[in-house]
Amino acid sequence: MVISCIADPERAERRIRSGLRLAESLDTDLVVLTSVRLGDARTIAMQLNSAAIDSLLDICRELRVELQLFSSDDQMEPISGWVDEQLAAGEVIDAVLIGTPGLFYDSGFLDRFQQRHPDLPVYLVDDSGIINPVHEQRFIV
Repeated sequence: MVISCIADPERAERRIRSGLRLAESLDTDLVVLTSVRLGDARTIAMQLNSAAIDSLLDICRELRVELQLFSSDDQMEPISGWVDEQLAAGEVIDAVLIGTPGLFYDSGFLDRFQQRHPDLPVYLVDDSGIINPVHEQRFIV
C-alpha cells in the first residue's frame, strides 16, 4: 500500500494523483490520510464542512481511493497510530508520501514520523507532484 499524508486539502489533488500513479506502478492501493487540528466544536465543524474538505472527498471518490480523516491536537499521532494498526494487521506499506512545504513538514511531522517508523520508506511530494525520496536523489513518477 502507498499512503499519502495530506495536511492541506486545498493543495491535495496533484499529490494524490502522484501517489496514485506510484501505487499503480507498484500494483497496490493508495490510502489518503489527513488530520484536522482539534479546537472548539465550531472550528471543527467549519473545517469538516469546508470547501477544501469537500474537494478532498470529491477527489478521493473520483479516483476511487480510500480516505481516512482524523481530528487531533497532534496531527502525527492519529496517522502514526493508523499506520501501526496496518502494520500489526500484516499490511505492507510500500511508501509514505508527505507534502512539502506544508504543515506536516514544517510542524516536525516528518522527523517524528521517521523516528516512530524508521523502516518505512518516506518521500516528499511537492506541489507539482514530483516525488523526492527523503534521503536520496529526486525522481519523477
